[in-house]
Amino acid sequence: MVKARNNTLYIFAVSMQNTDVQAAFNLPDLKATTASVAGENRAIAIVNGKFLDSFGGYGVHRYEIKLADK
Repeated sequence: MVKARNNTLYIFAVSMQNTDVQAAFNLPDLKATTASVAGENRAIAIVNGKFLDSFGGYGVHRYEIKLADK
């Protein structure tokens, strides 16, 4: 699920099974270079509008991406 509010894009990802997953996100028109992982004190590089992340089974992650002001 993706939501946008106040120049921030929020991406919600959930593993719907009890196995580790590697999630791939493709946002081709995105100009941002990092996605912060909420509650984990880390950021993931966005390269050419794409980023990857791994998490455990039934894991829930929220990514926050700051968008440029228009």
